[in-house]
Amino acid sequence: MINGYKNSYKNVELHKFHRLFSAFWLLVILLSAFYLLSPKNTLFALGLQPTYYKAQNSDFAHECAQCHTLYAPFIQTSDKHEKIMAKLENHFGDDANIDDETNEKILEFLRQNLAQKIKLKMGDKVCQK
Repeated sequence: MINGYKNSYKNVELHKFHRLFSAFWLLVILLSAFYLLSPKNTLFALGLQPTYYKAQNSDFAHECAQCHTLYAPFIQTSDKHEKIMAKLENHFGDDANIDDETNEKILEFLRQNLAQKIKLKMGDKVCQK
């Protein structure tokens, strides 16, 4: 059927409409593939740049990443950050105490990068809960 002819007891040929229809969908598939592979497509490349927290706040990157994945500050709201930083002696079952100066530096960094301040859809969803 690749050449447009069907092997049967009688020769059946594709009409112009069938050829145009298949050419259209082939073109749609090819354009979709090129679009998805482009670095600025809206499905995969949301325009987000990688964030290097170590350069922004080395205390945050060092202290928090020692025990767990370094979570972006904008996934929590202000009250949740305050609660977490206030109870570091029982941080999800571990003792994560740090000195008061470092605690205040990290907390200030978290306050500056709250979900309420970041213009992302994820930040909006966090703030709704």
